[in-house]
Amino acid sequence: MTADYSRHDEALALLMGLGPDLTNWMTSHVPMVAEALAAMGEASAAITWTGAHRKTVQPRGAPSAPIASDDWRAALGQRWHFADWSVFFSGEIARDGWQTVCDRWTARLAPGFAAAATHGVIRTGHAARALRAAETPPRRQEFADALALWASTYVELPAVRRASAKLSPLDALERVRLVPKEKRQNGGAITVALGQLTHAPGFDGVLDLLDTERSPEAVALEAAEAFARVVVANVQSPLTAIVFTHGVTGAAAALNLLPHVSAATGQALVAYAWQSGAALVSAYASVPFDAAKPVPASACVDRVARAVAHGDDHVIKLTEACLALNARRPSTAFEAATDAVAAHLPEDRS
Repeated sequence: MTADYSRHDEALALLMGLGPDLTNWMTSHVPMVAEALAAMGEASAAITWTGAHRKTVQPRGAPSAPIASDDWRAALGQRWHFADWSVFFSGEIARDGWQTVCDRWTARLAPGFAAAATHGVIRTGHAARALRAAETPPRRQEFADALALWASTYVELPAVRRASAKLSPLDALERVRLVPKEKRQNGGAITVALGQLTHAPGFDGVLDLLDTERSPEAVALEAAEAFARVVVANVQSPLTAIVFTHGVTGAAAALNLLPHVSAATGQALVAYAWQSGAALVSAYASVPFDAAKPVPASACVDRVARAVAHGDDHVIKLTEACLALNARRPSTAFEAATDAVAAHLPEDRS
């Protein structure tokens, strides 16, 4: 899989003047899909897909109240401040450079990894990878917009810090307790379901199950494999396909950001990526995680071609993430995860 960013700025230009939300008020995946297709070498498909889906995105709102550099916390989690955050981050990037801004604000925003059902950090990871390939004005703007989505939707999951159990992601995931079925209301948005975590015994301690003193890259790759195994074990419907995709793509986003942040920031980022993936397991999994459960063998198929032909945004993003992850940590779970999600989501014929 060889990346092709030759038309990525063209794809971003198609999104000029558009905001972070779809017309149904869910978060837009369009810029993330465009970058994922470029990362898979599908530059032309990225243009076609973006052009077909830009009509589903709401127009960009106008800035209304500047974000104060000494009082930015007051504007966290306020979605109506997206345009203001975008202006703020554009100014920071122009002054300090995007990599400095990446490290500074990843450290500040990491505890809100679950913002917009993890789409804030996922979009930021896609934007950072495109900038790493080449720094251009459209890509700097997309990076500012990605951070703006993360900041304007910022929310923290329950967490009380205690002594770490120093477990691997696979072992730690076996200790995550589920939200009781009688407390679940999982027919709507993921962000609503995550509000039920107060009913999961001990969820506020999941951060400290993980051994974060190891290499952040190694931990993130192991977490991604664990969440791919969750996909294989739990995807039984379109809803579960969408939900559990985000554990894998969230870990992949952390990996995309690690080259641009300090070691300390990287450790925190991966810890919160783990927490967010564990939250999805707690809120939606049908049975507790079993690390010993075997992953079924996968068919030999051109997964890039299948993702492009399928057209669903989650299928495309998960396929790209899993192929990249599998190249760094080979596991049958990554291929099996893409197969499960592609099988349970309807094809997009837009």
